[in-house]
Amino acid sequence: MSLCCAPVEAAFQIARTRYPQAHHWLIACGYGNNGGDGYVVARLAQAAGLQVTLLAVESDKSLPEEASQAREAWLDAGGVPHDPDKVWPADVDLIVDALLGIGLNSAPRENLSQLVSQMNEYPAPVVALDVPSGLLAETGAVPGSVVQAEDTVTFIALKPGLLTGKARDVVGRAAFCLVRA
Repeated sequence: MSLCCAPVEAAFQIARTRYPQAHHWLIACGYGNNGGDGYVVARLAQAAGLQVTLLAVESDKSLPEEASQAREAWLDAGGVPHDPDKVWPADVDLIVDALLGIGLNSAPRENLSQLVSQMNEYPAPVVALDVPSGLLAETGAVPGSVVQAEDTVTFIALKPGLLTGKARDVVGRAAFCLVRA
């Protein structure tokens, strides 16, 4: 595992530890680096013998290089991405939010906002990667819909938005994964 994946591997371990009874994980991946983190978690969960349903939000933009590599590794491991408009299994017992990350600077687009609403309405707990989708990482503002996470695992640097603004209402328990050389 490369150094860049170490914080995401730690996030996977935190989710496994906090939700040991969860055997079917739904992982919602966006089309940026946060989505790439989701593909890494999906691959790790599948390798650990968990059932994984990965919802992949498509875009006309190509994935950033690292996210694309993570997606390819997921596909090479036998992973199958699903359209979030078509697949939403009834037996999911953990949701991993990897839709939108630190690059968000406005309200989520309508298709992503609908997916955020579905995640919030679903009875399974949500673990957000880096920041809950819809929360602005720098300010803690919520300009539109936002994921209500039970846990948020953030990487590399602590985001000010996790500690300010509306964050208290949506972050849940926060964990910080530091990369060590």
